Amino acid sequence: MTKRMKISGLKSFPTIFILFFVTLTLKTQTISCNVSHQTIHASTIMDGMNYNYTYKDFSTGASQTASEEFNYMGDGEKYSVSSTLGDRIMNNATREIVDDLGNGFLNGSHECFLVPSNASVGLLINISVLLEGDQPFMVDTVTTLKVSGERYRCYRLESPSGSVAFYEQRTGLLINGTFVHSSMDFGPGYSIEMKNTTVTIPPAPGDDMETLIIAAIIGAGILAFSIILSHFRKKGGLSRLKGSTIPSSSKTRGGQKPAKPVPACKEAKPVPACKEAKPVPAREMEEI
Repeated sequence: MTKRMKISGLKSFPTIFILFFVTLTLKTQTISCNVSHQTIHASTIMDGMNYNYTYKDFSTGASQTASEEFNYMGDGEKYSVSSTLGDRIMNNATREIVDDLGNGFLNGSHECFLVPSNASVGLLINISVLLEGDQPFMVDTVTTLKVSGERYRCYRLESPSGSVAFYEQRTGLLINGTFVHSSMDFGPGYSIEMKNTTVTIPPAPGDDMETLIIAAIIGAGILAFSIILSHFRKKGGLSRLKGSTIPSSSKTRGGQKPAKPVPACKEAKPVPACKEAKPVPAREMEEI
């Protein structure tokens, strides 16, 4: 009776694992659905925002700390941007640079530090590259990027010129970008990596996802072990294993044969006591 109950428990384990896996899947989907895709609005998020980053010029190899400061102008959706790379005025509703103020980001091109947060894979987005103007970037995936010790869930965008940029999914802010010029007339290009900003950027739910993945791997391992164990029990494999013996090796690790054990001395057999000599009968004298 006990044996039947154990085997029945093993048979029901795959069902338990399937329920466990479905629960993990639903939880993962819940995490994904909780990600907000609302379009960023400058008047509530960007007014007075400071964005600090590391700028590296590929032509010289030099890096420097740079910053952008966005301030609402009170004129529709226009924002004044005080920038290390080039002051400008942009329209937040369209991201279009409406006045480059004679600096590096050209009129009619589109803000490079911000993309719509409701983007989707396959969407084309124009992004301004310093001195050159717009390059068409395509959103090719959503991935997790680690910058300055934090993990961010990002859209990954790439242009035909080889520029690659990562924008945080819930705010649309630039996290990391490598901008390659389409012509060497503008130089090889540059990179930007965010250091910090006054806007709170939520980190990616990496810890939760890692926990789910680890739990799924452990569950799969337990399932595989239970199937193997059940198979052995059905075939009587455990009984055969218990009854079998493993021959010992005739060699040691060093390759030398082990010394033969010295046989124990056999107990000496007791010397039999000498038999008492029979008396020699006196030879009868012949009668004369």
